[in-house]
Amino acid sequence: MSQDINYVESIITALQATVSEDNEVDWYLFLNAEKETIINSYCGTYLNVFKGTWKRRFKEVASSLNFRIKNDSGDANNWQTLISDELKAKKKDVFYISKHNNKHITILSVLLIKKSAITYLENLPVEKKWRLKSGRFIEDIVMQAINDSTFEHPCLSYIVDLAHPIWTNYCSPEKTDEVRTYNSVELPDLQDEIQNRINLYDNNTLTVADYYESASDQKLKFIDSFDKKKINYECC
Repeated sequence: MSQDINYVESIITALQATVSEDNEVDWYLFLNAEKETIINSYCGTYLNVFKGTWKRRFKEVASSLNFRIKNDSGDANNWQTLISDELKAKKKDVFYISKHNNKHITILSVLLIKKSAITYLENLPVEKKWRLKSGRFIEDIVMQAINDSTFEHPCLSYIVDLAHPIWTNYCSPEKTDEVRTYNSVELPDLQDEIQNRINLYDNNTLTVADYYESASDQKLKFIDSFDKKKINYECC
C-alpha cells in the first residue's frame, strides 16, 4: 500500500489528461497515457496480481477526484495488448529461476527487476531519502549496487544487509557504523542475578546439568514424570 503513494501524482496527471467533458475516465485511455509508468513499475509478480493492483489504483484515484468511470471501461484485451504482451516480451531478456513457497518455480527477469528498482530510486524525492553525515544518500549507494549486480541480491529489494560483504565495496567503515547505529535502542541493564548467571555460563563453571538442577529447585511443572526423567537423563 505504501508504494501506491509513489504513483498517485502520475495517475492524477494521466486521468486529468484523459477525462471527458462529462467527467468520465476510461481505463483504455488511462492505460495509453500511463503505459510507460505501469511497465516500469513491474517487479516480477504474477501478471493478474499486477493488473489488479493497477486497476485498484485507477479506481481509487478516480474516485478521489470525483471522476466517474466509463461503464464499458476495463476491456481485458486492452490490458493484454498494451501491457501484458510487452511485459512478456521483456521477460525473455534474462531469466533466473526462483523457488516460490517451496512448491512453485517462478521465472523472473533480472534486467526488468533492476530497471524497475533503479527507476523507483531515481524518482524518489530527496526529502524521502536517508542522508548520511557525509552528505551521501543511502538510496544512491543502493542504486550503485543494483547497477553492478548481475544476479539476484537483497539490494534489488532495497535491503541493506551490512553482514553481506558486498557493502564493503560501497561503504567506508564510518558509513557502515553510522547505518548500523541509526536509531539504535539502548537496552536496559540486566539484573545482577541474571548477569551473574550468564557470566558463570560464559566461564564454563556451570553445565547444562547445573541449570537443570536450578530449574528443578524452582518446582517447574512437567507434563508427566517421563518428561522429567528424560530431561534429567539427557542433562546428566
